[in-house]
Formats: sequence, C-alpha cells, structure tokens
Amino acid sequence: AMRAETAYFVFCAAYLLVTAVTALWISIYLAAALVILACATLDVWYFVRTVLAVRAGKATKIGLFDESVRRVRVLPGDIDFNVHMNNSRFNRECDFARIQLWASNRVFQAVYRRPGCSFTLAASTIRYRQSLLPFEAFELRTRVLCWDDKAFYVETRFVSGPNKFVKAVFYGKQALIGTHPKEVLTSMGINTESPKPSAELALWIEHNELSSRNLRAESGLTTAK
Repeated sequence: AMRAETAYFVFCAAYLLVTAVTALWISIYLAAALVILACATLDVWYFVRTVLAVRAGKATKIGLFDESVRRVRVLPGDIDFNVHMNNSRFNRECDFARIQLWASNRVFQAVYRRPGCSFTLAASTIRYRQSLLPFEAFELRTRVLCWDDKAFYVETRFVSGPNKFVKAVFYGKQALIGTHPKEVLTSMGINTESPKPSAELALWIEHNELSSRNLRAESGLTTAK
C-alpha cells in the first residue's frame, strides 16, 4: 500500500511538472507570436521612441526659447537606395525632437493638463542641404521661434560633423486643439510676447495661409483674395 501511494504521488508530481512546463512554453510561444504580430502590423519602435523622447524631455528642463538637443545616429533601417538617410526619416526624427522639446520646456505638460486639449502638426517643410550617411552621428537642435493665435512655430536643424554643418532645416507649425498658445503660456506664468518671425518663416506662413484660402475657395467655402 505504501509503494502504491508513493508511486501515485510521484505520478501526480510528474504530471503537474509536465503540465506547468507545457503551459510555460505555450505562454512563451503565444507571447512571441503577439510580439511578432505587433511588429508586423504596428510601428512598435515609433511608439517606444516616443515614450523615450518624453522621458528624456522630462529629465531636463529648459526655457521656452532654449534649444533642445537630441543626438542620433543613422541606422541601417534609415537608409534608402541612394545609401543615405531617406527623406522620410528626417521628418520622423523631427517628431521625436519636437516631443523632447515640448516635454523639456514643460509646454507638453501644460497643454495636456487642460481637459480636451492636445497638439497636432498642422504644416511642415524641410530643406535638405547634404546627405546623412550610414552610421553618421548627428544632432537635432530644436527651438521655438514664435507663435500666433493658433499655433507655435518651431525649427529643427540637423547638425553634423566637427564643423557643425547644417545638413537640413525643418520648420513646423504645431497647432493646438482646444486652446491657444497665449492661454497655455499664461498658465505657465509666461507673459512674453511672440518674437517677430524671420523673413523666410514669414514667407512660409504666408504660403500656408494663401494655400488654405485657395483650397477653401475651390471647395466653395470662401472666395479667394
């Protein structure tokens, strides 16, 4: 009887062990499958880098007009058939640079503390001056230039090499939803007036306004002037 009980106990223990190991391997396979599915259908690395950009921004504190510096390197996934960083990757890197800027100067926190308020990129332009080559290190230097009653205007420069050559320059119109720049800045205790836009920025803003008027006229919403 003792031997039978011992054998039964050993059998049960072995069965539970095999069941647990099998369940563990099934869980591992399912987790791996979910990761592969997520990577295949979602731009997972974009969301990961967004979170990292927010954390990097929150770890530092800069003034409204101070420059935010982000250091990056050209990776194999950034390269196109011309063996340099693809033009779309420049815009992608600007996303992370702006996120870090807004988190660093605390505008990000001031906007999202307000119920129903958020950011969106309403317009952008970029000028390429020189290629960024595989594994080349570069900096993204981003700063607030000015604002109006709807949006902030920012600049990002791609700087590389010992001579700090500007490889590309980006302008972005960061529009606010549910609020406006002056209201956000006032909530932060900043009562500074917007600087006057530079000549090239003023022309770009004018281009956007003219384009908007023309498109609205085409839709029969207004008359173009």
